[in-house]
Amino acid sequence: VVATSSADNQICFWDLSVERDAAEEAAMVVDLATEMGGKKAKGDVEIPEDIPPQLLFVHQGQENVKEIHWHAQIPGAMLSTAYDGFNIFKP
Repeated sequence: VVATSSADNQICFWDLSVERDAAEEAAMVVDLATEMGGKKAKGDVEIPEDIPPQLLFVHQGQENVKEIHWHAQIPGAMLSTAYDGFNIFKP
């Protein structure tokens, strides 16, 4: 997992080992249509194409993010500092 911060005030978590699986997405569409009791046809369920499958989590709400660091004692926790304060979160 890789964490990135950017000028658009977002902190993103990426899993670079994930790859898009067309067969899995097709099965998900069928499962969703089945759960809806046939109310939606197979083609009515949309899978977003503009969001990469590697993107796990987006943290927003801080202004002018300066630093991000993994917490040394809490696995998976992230600390971020910004102009308007700091956040500690675990996606």
